Amino acid sequence: MIWHDVLLDRKVEDREIEDAVASAFEVPNDEVRVVHLLSDAPPRGEITILCVCSWLDGDFPLLLSIYVFGLAYESRPVVPVVQGICRDLDCTCLVSDSSPDPYQMLLLEGQGEPTLVELEVSELDDDRYVLASSGPKGRRDT
Repeated sequence: MIWHDVLLDRKVEDREIEDAVASAFEVPNDEVRVVHLLSDAPPRGEITILCVCSWLDGDFPLLLSIYVFGLAYESRPVVPVVQGICRDLDCTCLVSDSSPDPYQMLLLEGQGEPTLVELEVSELDDDRYVLASSGPKGRRDT
């Protein structure tokens, strides 16, 4: 089951992603696998977490689609897990704020409160995640 899509503000190596995701979900590293095509995923019983990486243009060049296998992982809260990934990878991430507005997301760093941000509409229409020049809209508890 897909857990969440996470956009990173920099490209990182697969091994770094595996380490950070394993740490954030508190699972052994060998239970996390990073692939670049979903068709390259190992059989379901071999891993607990699958990360599918896609390269993009824009302010957030790495899309990480995180799949989890097991009820214990499906219910993990998004903000603390993604903040752990941010800390370990020294990056900033975007995640959905669960609103119906596709141009609004949460900006997360390794610590602190999430910040609600707007994306440039014209850029997102071209699959580029670029923060709107107006900047953050405010803090958001999730």
